[in-house]
Amino acid sequence: MGVSMAYVRSFAGIVFQVGSAAAYLQTGMFSARRYFVLLISSVLIITWLNLSNDVYDFDTGADKNKTESVVNLVGSRTGTLVAAYLLLVLGFVGLTWASVEAGNLRAIMLLTCAVICGYIYQSLLSNVKQNDTFFIAQVEGDRNVGKMSPLVRLGTERGSVVVKWAVMTLYSLLFAIGLSRALPLSCIFLCAMTSPIGKLVVSYVEENHKDKGKIFMAKYYCVRLHALFGAALVAGLITARILVTKHIPKLVFQ
Repeated sequence: MGVSMAYVRSFAGIVFQVGSAAAYLQTGMFSARRYFVLLISSVLIITWLNLSNDVYDFDTGADKNKTESVVNLVGSRTGTLVAAYLLLVLGFVGLTWASVEAGNLRAIMLLTCAVICGYIYQSLLSNVKQNDTFFIAQVEGDRNVGKMSPLVRLGTERGSVVVKWAVMTLYSLLFAIGLSRALPLSCIFLCAMTSPIGKLVVSYVEENHKDKGKIFMAKYYCVRLHALFGAALVAGLITARILVTKHIPKLVFQ
């Protein structure tokens, strides 16, 4: 049930898409060039975070038996680390260009803060020692090497409760924001259609949080819920703009 890094990657991608759709809803304008530069640059940054985290886990031994680890797959720690920082540089350059072209340097400042936070997470907070012991799924491997991931700190039972309340809060906020008319009705309708996968996530973690063989799949269900909910939100925002203008908006290609 090691959700944290997979969820961070999903979260970053979906936030970018939702932000772009929200800007389109407000302005009716879409710059294809800037959008794709930002999209590719964001993917590069997220890939850096993924690869550097794999290198860190390889060094600590947390991924010793993890077949999907990139370092284990390619067989080169140094090559993976070099590739990670190369992608970081390329992504940072792309995001800087987009920020300068848009005349908004606050974006690059926020990006820098996000990169620093990601580095702090994998190099400091995850390595803080703690005496609690949990033996389930990825928790055992993380705990044995002193990687204090959120699930190691909480334990799988309390972690399943957190997941349940998080999903309930997500849909409660959806309807509350919808009732306040801060979110288009199209978003409420489309996002509500993802509730079956939300129910699946809650049921799965409640029933299997003690099962080492099954709980590993929980993180994929959580990421799937987040991706589907985000996609529904994006579709709702775009639909709302189309309905407001009553015609297909003209795209602004720069």
